[in-house]
Amino acid sequence: MKPVAILINSLLTLACSGAVALLAAHHPLSPLLALAACAAVAALVFIRLAWWPLAVLGLLPLAGLMPWTGWITVEEFDLVVLSAAAGGYARLVVSAQLRPPMRDFWRVVLLCLPFITSTLISLHIGVADAGGLTWGWWQGYVEPLNALRLAKPLFEVLLLLPLWLAARDADQTHAELMLERGMLCLLAGVVAGVLWERVSFTGLLNFSADYRATGPFWEMHVGGAALDAALVMAIPFAAVALTQARQPLRWLVLGAVCAGALYAALVTFSRIVYAAVPASLLLGLWLRSRAGGPGNTARWSLRLWATVALALLVFAAVAAWAFGSAGYRGLFMAWSIAALTGLVWRLPFGRAQWPWLLTLGALLLAWAVVVATVLPAQRPTLVGFLPLLLVAAPVITLAALGRLTPLWAWCAYATLLATWATALRWGTAVATASSLCVLLGTWFGAILAVARRSPGAAAGPSQTLHPVRPLNWPALALWSAASLATAAVVGVFLAGGYMGQRLSETGQDSLGRQSHWQHALSLLR
Repeated sequence: MKPVAILINSLLTLACSGAVALLAAHHPLSPLLALAACAAVAALVFIRLAWWPLAVLGLLPLAGLMPWTGWITVEEFDLVVLSAAAGGYARLVVSAQLRPPMRDFWRVVLLCLPFITSTLISLHIGVADAGGLTWGWWQGYVEPLNALRLAKPLFEVLLLLPLWLAARDADQTHAELMLERGMLCLLAGVVAGVLWERVSFTGLLNFSADYRATGPFWEMHVGGAALDAALVMAIPFAAVALTQARQPLRWLVLGAVCAGALYAALVTFSRIVYAAVPASLLLGLWLRSRAGGPGNTARWSLRLWATVALALLVFAAVAAWAFGSAGYRGLFMAWSIAALTGLVWRLPFGRAQWPWLLTLGALLLAWAVVVATVLPAQRPTLVGFLPLLLVAAPVITLAALGRLTPLWAWCAYATLLATWATALRWGTAVATASSLCVLLGTWFGAILAVARRSPGAAAGPSQTLHPVRPLNWPALALWSAASLATAAVVGVFLAGGYMGQRLSETGQDSLGRQSHWQHALSLLR
């Protein structure tokens, strides 16, 4: 490394270390704990430079303690950024192999030059109009350092950019993996904050109250879109990771994070988020489908997109009917059946089996209509679940013996549909419990029917009759996530009138914002 680069990195290390030590030593709650935490972050980044996105992004939802400290100008996230920068630039000083490509850095600076210039001018005007630069630990929104509070994120990004370029230049795959994990940790922390907030103030399923979630971002008490930006940027990372998951446990964890993120996006009640999240998801999946590499299996055609869109429209209609009939229980069962459809659809099915299945479907449909219309409501009887009992025993027995055929799996699936249709008529705890039992039992049978030995496996006494192709977990994950998103949107719009009211007031809000912008422009003159 050139002596000039070593000198610059050394000066940056000293400057960041001194700044973080000074700020941590004045922390209102615990200076000693703040110093220890900063030292730990700096040491982690010094040892593993590529891990700095994981440390910085993962701590973002936690590093904002203004409601407890009263600090506005400086917050704990600034300490995290300065600590990561100190450890990263110290690693650049001692490691001759790590050389950030500064040409890329100056390209980014040149691209952002208008924004940087505008920020500097705004910083100067803000400080001057507030009476000149004066230091104070407890300054508020109308004092000089508030302008610095608004400008510092840009300079923190520029401070960390060389560290990203150095880590990416050393090992691009590992650096991108750490960025993805950092975004996933950020999203998980944001989702946890939103869930905690909703449970504390409104309840998880209250979509009628005019309460908009803010998550762990304290600055949103005076407005802003910190939560919106975090969700829009992080959700595509989680969705792409979900489509790439191969192990069922990883798929379930990522599915839970995506479901929580979808819920968090919905309870923002932000029209911009409702439009930006689908756009960012489509962009992320499209970019992933165009990326090369042996691990990329996401190849989406126009026909596939049209098929998925049509299926989602049909499911939206079914979900709306289910919610109107049985509330959230019916909506949950509708989504479960939709997800199960993507699983069972992979089963091979010969022509000789179609008459049996069509006959069974007709009988079950007739039975469901009779039970749902003839039997009194709120009085579930054994006859309502008789087909379930007749099918459950053979399915479980054949699955235990390893002889579960696709025909039996389809029979269990059709029985689930019919039982669910009749259970929608009963709003009792018995109906809820029975519906869940039907769901879990049929999922168990279908998964065993799909996750069997491949055709090339060695024959044995436990091998099933009809081997199937390996299960396409990414496609199943995409369909499950898309159908869950559709069900959640249906629930938000049908469970309460708040979001519908906001949509009806879009034109009025647009006029109000135009008036506000015109007034702001008039102040410049």
